Formats: sequence, C-alpha cells, structure tokens
Amino acid sequence: MAEHESLKQQEFRIGLLVVAGFLAIVLLILLSDRINFDTYYRVTAYMDNAAGLRTNSPVQLAGIKIGEIDSIQTSRSETAPGAVIAVLRINDRYDLSKDATLTIGSSGIFGDSYLSFAETNIGEGEMLAKDGTGSVVATPGFIDEVSRKGEIIINSIVDILSDETRSDIKRLVREGADTASEARILMSTLNKSTKHIGSTLANLDKTSLMIQE
Repeated sequence: MAEHESLKQQEFRIGLLVVAGFLAIVLLILLSDRINFDTYYRVTAYMDNAAGLRTNSPVQLAGIKIGEIDSIQTSRSETAPGAVIAVLRINDRYDLSKDATLTIGSSGIFGDSYLSFAETNIGEGEMLAKDGTGSVVATPGFIDEVSRKGEIIINSIVDILSDETRSDIKRLVREGADTASEARILMSTLNKSTKHIGSTLANLDKTSLMIQE
C-alpha cells in the first residue's frame, strides 16, 4: 500500500514538472519578441532646436536604426554648444567616429523627426567613447535649414525697407490698381466704339447697294 502511494506521488511530481516546463516554454515564446539581449551606450547630442524630436525618436546611421533618444531637455548651462540636450541610446554593435556628422531629419514635411549619423570615413579616425562621455553637435536638416534661411531673408527684407519705402510700395500698388481699372474702362469704351463703327459701315454698305440697284 505504501509503495502504491509513493508511486502516485512520483507520478504527480512528474506531471507537475511536465506542466511547469510546458508553461515555461509558452512564456518564453510569448516574451521572445520583448526580450532584448543587446547592450547600449549613451551619447550626448547638443542642438539649437529640438525640431519635433522627442523621447524614443529613432537614431539612424546611413538609414539604419541604431538606437533612439533616451531623454531630451533644454540646457541649463551657458557654456553648452546648444540650447537643447538629447541623450542618445546607441546599440553597442555600432561604433561611431568622432567626426561623424549628426543631422535632424524628417520623414517628409509633416512626418516624424529623427536623428541621423553620416560617417565620412567609416572605420577610420578616433571613435566616440562608449562610457557615456561621448558627445556630438546636431545640425538642422534640409527642410529646417531652408525654413530658417527663408525666415532670415524675409526678416532682412522687412528690416531693409523703411517706413517711407513701404508707403511708396503701397501707393504704387494702389496706383497700379487704379490704372488697371482705368484701362478696363478705356478698353470697354473702345469696344463699344468699334461696334458702333462696324454698324455704321454695314449701313453704308447697304445704302451703297441700294443706290447701285
């Protein structure tokens, strides 16, 4: 009897182990996509404007995602090379040289912003430190740069024009509108006169034909 009970206990334990193993395998399958064994290092990026960047915005290298923005905030240091500081979380598999350029990109005019590294000499030169002390300065992307230069040009034109010049421009615009209105009236009068002359000539032709008959 005792041996029978001992056998049942062993079978029960074996059953528990099988069930526990099965549940562990299912749990690993469900969590496999969320488990990441990669290691990362941090790089500090300085920029004048965040330009739509936020936490978790992607960081790319030649179009390949190599990390993301871990945090972003305004700078409180007057000696910092930018008004905004972003801490980048870079995959340890990717080495970045110190002369790599970092630009703020955008997926189209209304797309999300991201940071993109461009290596000039891949595998050459001194690499950015992976101990968290590495830092870079980000420059505006093409769209942001064009917008900024356009704003500068417009502001420059406004500053150059004096109040008198602006008044003259408004006066010329008004006079141009008045001239255009007068020209339309003149053209309308000429059209009416032309039609009247045409009618008169037609009547003269009819009169001439009647006299000849």
